[in-house]
Amino acid sequence: MKKREFLAKLDSLKLPTYHYVIIAGGAMLMHGLREETADIDLAVSEQLADELGIYRKKPNEKGTHVIDKDVEVIIGMNRVEYEEFEGHLVQTLPSVLRDKQRLNRPKDQKDVETIIDYFTHQSRS
Repeated sequence: MKKREFLAKLDSLKLPTYHYVIIAGGAMLMHGLREETADIDLAVSEQLADELGIYRKKPNEKGTHVIDKDVEVIIGMNRVEYEEFEGHLVQTLPSVLRDKQRLNRPKDQKDVETIIDYFTHQSRS
């Protein structure tokens, strides 16, 4: 989904602002380093996790909780570094880079290269 679809889907969830952080591919999308993403990944506050009933459910094999079609969450906004960006809390790019390097999945390699390239070009400016 492109940024407009991503934000529309996120808004349709009616989650309370400041109780979730857009992470991973969505953070890259928000920062303009991706044109689209397949899903929405969020880190949610403990309060929101409780309101969504997540604590009563077992996480999937990836350790996340599916709360809607194409929307997965992890519990704990403190698990990521974030900043306010365009009216949303969004994972910082250095934090996305560290997570993707740590996971080191084949699908993350292109994102790692993209973020490193972005920082390289930014430092030359």
